[in-house]
Amino acid sequence: MQTQFERFPELPQELEVESAHHLPSSRLAHYAQMNKKYHTLFQPLPDARQLVHWVMRGELVKAQAL
Repeated sequence: MQTQFERFPELPQELEVESAHHLPSSRLAHYAQMNKKYHTLFQPLPDARQLVHWVMRGELVKAQAL
């Protein structure tokens, strides 16, 4: 059985990421383990709350390091 992404190998990464937002966590974990490309695609985003906190306090060096 083909995966959802194998049916459309020419999709841009932005569309793959957007469609991944609608998948359950277990399915994302499965895709991340299947292929190195998917592993890097679904890496967790940096801690957004901490990033906003540092930006609002003017700690741009810490924010950029994140």
